[in-house]
Amino acid sequence: MTVMVIQLANLYQKNAAYAAQEAELQSELEAQEEKQEELENYESYIQSDEYKESVAQSKLGLVHENEIIFRESE
Repeated sequence: MTVMVIQLANLYQKNAAYAAQEAELQSELEAQEEKQEELENYESYIQSDEYKESVAQSKLGLVHENEIIFRESE
């Protein structure tokens, strides 16, 4: 009888440890799913015309025909 009680206590401890590990892994899974969603949103943004236009303006200095650019005088 004593051996069974000790084994039962050990099983409860293992169960608690597994439950804690499951909670930790679930939280990590949720964080990774959020990161994946952010990356998918970023991927769709960099494929958009808005992103391409922004890069062309900032890195290449391109402007639309009807835009007026104001620059500070030195």
